Amino acid sequence: MEKNTNSCKDTDNCRIEYSALHVWLDNLPYIIMVFLGSLMIGLAFDKLLAVLFILYGAAGTLWFIVFICPYCHYYGSRACPCGYGVLSKKIAPKKDENRFHSVFKRNISAIVPIWLLPLVAGIYNMFNVFSVRMLILAIIFIADSYVILPWISRKYGCVNCPNKAECPWMGTGKKKAA
Repeated sequence: MEKNTNSCKDTDNCRIEYSALHVWLDNLPYIIMVFLGSLMIGLAFDKLLAVLFILYGAAGTLWFIVFICPYCHYYGSRACPCGYGVLSKKIAPKKDENRFHSVFKRNISAIVPIWLLPLVAGIYNMFNVFSVRMLILAIIFIADSYVILPWISRKYGCVNCPNKAECPWMGTGKKKAA
């Protein structure tokens, strides 16, 4: 494997060092999404499934840290707005940053159900026994998961990311020409 010279350490972007408060605020919509989803699943089905959903949300974050972050420019840097770069360095070795796009695209499907399962549970529940509480939870879940979380990622967390042009979440999803 050739030495990667396109690291965050070689750019001005690493001069940014996000505070613990920034990292917390960047992760808050995801945390809210997982807990709201858990509540919806628990009300629709079973408390055990609600707990399993929280574990799945935590596993999704860990999956990102282990399988995507090592390919990121921010690996090992406090310039990562969500704080995953620093955590990733502690548990996974650095990988080829030129593969970020393909690795991100391949692995993102591991966490997509976090956005879908609570909606399925909420719709199932409202068709069987309509509940205003479930309707309110579903509306809040949709607002957090499909509006607030992407908005914070695009306007706050990912805005200065050197990977954003090749990121399927933030950019066009097309790999930059080498």
